[in-house]
Amino acid sequence: MTELVLPPVLDAATASDLTPAVRDAAAAGDLRVDASAVDRIATPGIQLLLAAARAVRTDGHAFTLVNPSPAAAAALRLAGAGHLIAEAA
Repeated sequence: MTELVLPPVLDAATASDLTPAVRDAAAAGDLRVDASAVDRIATPGIQLLLAAARAVRTDGHAFTLVNPSPAAAAALRLAGAGHLIAEAA
């Protein structure tokens, strides 16, 4: 299992910077994403998480988003991506 720790700000720039790491992690198998440090997440960051979850699950592996900060949880729910949190261990 690969663990990815999200930065405090997950906006267009950081989502773009993280894309190669997320792609590599998704290809490696199960992916655990720690969102505890997130203070702000924008639409591109949410899109990155949704794409990662889809890629990992399509390959038959587990995607788990853990420890979402209040800001991350609120943004994900507002964007209709709260199901990522509901599956957290």
